[in-house]
Amino acid sequence: MRRWIYATEPVQAVPATAEAVLRAQLPELLAHAADSPPSERAPDSSFTLTLSASVLGLSASAPVRVTAGVARRDGPRMVLPLRWKPLNTGALLPSFDGTLELEAQANDRARVSLVGAYRVPLGSLGRLADATVLGSAADDTIGRLVRALAAAIEEHAAQDPRLVPEPATDAPASPETPQPLRVREVMTPDPIVFDPALPVRSAALVLSSRRVSGAPVVDADGALIGVLSEGDLVQKAAAGAGHHDPERQRRRTARTVGEACSRPAQVTVPEATVGEAALLMVDADIARLVVVDAAAVVGIVSRHDVLRALLRADAAIQEAASARLAELGQTDLTVHAAWGLVHLAGTLAPGITPDEIEEALIDLDGVMAVDFAGVQRTDAAQTTAT
Repeated sequence: MRRWIYATEPVQAVPATAEAVLRAQLPELLAHAADSPPSERAPDSSFTLTLSASVLGLSASAPVRVTAGVARRDGPRMVLPLRWKPLNTGALLPSFDGTLELEAQANDRARVSLVGAYRVPLGSLGRLADATVLGSAADDTIGRLVRALAAAIEEHAAQDPRLVPEPATDAPASPETPQPLRVREVMTPDPIVFDPALPVRSAALVLSSRRVSGAPVVDADGALIGVLSEGDLVQKAAAGAGHHDPERQRRRTARTVGEACSRPAQVTVPEATVGEAALLMVDADIARLVVVDAAAVVGIVSRHDVLRALLRADAAIQEAASARLAELGQTDLTVHAAWGLVHLAGTLAPGITPDEIEEALIDLDGVMAVDFAGVQRTDAAQTTAT
């Protein structure tokens, strides 16, 4: 039985600095966050850590063996595989398998998250144990570890001389034009690519082991031929289906990637907006686009990547909404964003209607809705609205 857990915490540091520190000092940061004695790395690069939790009013701690994978870039996020396993059999704190993630939120802010799952180790008694003890222990451990880790990153980043932000100038600040999220910011760069002569079984093994749902198919000259997806392979595995459909029959009898892939590949470019990429996916009813630059494959963007536009940080939404209002001459309106909802307050200047403001704001990445409850309208604005 697996149970998913998640914790996240803001980090007040330049994102590039925070990432550099996290990559270079992960064992030390985790030890600091867990208030655990530092340990030497084993030959396999694992290390021990003592984790604690508060369960049913009692404190418990246990040593665990931590293994960190290789950090990778996933759009604006650094993703680092992380797992641990208790050294003592029957320990209260369960094993964990997931990722440690750091995502930029603004020029001076980031967010650190720990997301993954644990496997309840008690067999048929697992569900009861999870409801009474293990679930609380895991949630408490993850929550306190991430909170302390964020503080440790801030402390170390402030002392790190490698990436220090430029000092602020005395020039008056002015709101910048809000920029939409670009494909290059969310795509998976340098994706795996398949040769059209690769056997289908080998491609299926690669997709499964790498946990990706599709990959571009490129010939020896670098020309993009198509995309092989899980959907293509599922059609091959579907017994007795598609005898009267030439496309399905082609995939069912395919032996190579070139024979099984979907053609032609739908493409986009790095500078396209995420909204434009989403529209292409919807119109073509596909799950991913190949990102090309000067005819070379540079990335792949999926529906999952597009979701990040909806999950934009509230601070970034608030900044973009304020800039958009300034463009519209609405300098007497203030913005507060919470969970994607933009709350406006102040006085609406004449010459524009609430509907026009809503249309301008709802187009921003991450904005779910606009609330005008705190807005007062001048007589001229009311006349304009009517």
